[in-house]
Amino acid sequence: MDSYVSFGCSVIGPGHIKSGKPNQDSFLLKKYKNGWVAVVSDGVGSKPLSHIGSAAVCRSVCNVMHDYLNSSKSADIKDVLRLVHSRWLFDISPNLADDCCATVLFAVVTAEKIILGRLGDGMICCRNNHEDTLLLDDKTDSFSNVTKCMRYKFIYDDWYVKEIPVHDFEYVVLTTDGISDDIPSDMLPSFVKDFVTEYSTEKTGIRTKKIKQMMIDWPVPMHSDDKTIACLVNRGDK
Repeated sequence: MDSYVSFGCSVIGPGHIKSGKPNQDSFLLKKYKNGWVAVVSDGVGSKPLSHIGSAAVCRSVCNVMHDYLNSSKSADIKDVLRLVHSRWLFDISPNLADDCCATVLFAVVTAEKIILGRLGDGMICCRNNHEDTLLLDDKTDSFSNVTKCMRYKFIYDDWYVKEIPVHDFEYVVLTTDGISDDIPSDMLPSFVKDFVTEYSTEKTGIRTKKIKQMMIDWPVPMHSDDKTIACLVNRGDK
């Protein structure tokens, strides 16, 4: 897994700049002894401390997955997610959970398998075995003002988790809905492929500046949301 490279960027949306609110998105990319973890979280806009909640989501997922990767025991994913939730509640304390609501997107990549998890909106696109796996919230199947997210109560049925064996892993990309909602779903895999092709071979400092500028200059008229993207790419011998 030494051929893997990780990168990401988050920018505050024009709407939050105008209202004086902070960027409510967060992301983390971590390399551990037995695998990689990528996490993206979008704080629920109506909650006053959702930026605290999203940052706590990223830390909680990484901490739990670090233990999961180092454990010799086989843990049920429901128990793993319940532990993520408990860590999150501890991390946001003494703030109220209902003030810190945030979505969750994560990818865990080991030498044997890939675990993808989603709670709420946003996108995960994983290229593996020459196929694209796309995890995307179906907003046509829910009320527009209802977002599945981290809150006080743990509800396992709100999560979507997919586990696939690693075979010719190329990349996994996670984005908040500030990006994924502005791109037709059938075009998302192409967007991700082009994004990875363009930026994965850039030098770190230059790459971050270019990605940040790309998201600031987002071509969709009247866009207002925060935008976050996190990528884990297998560069092979490149």
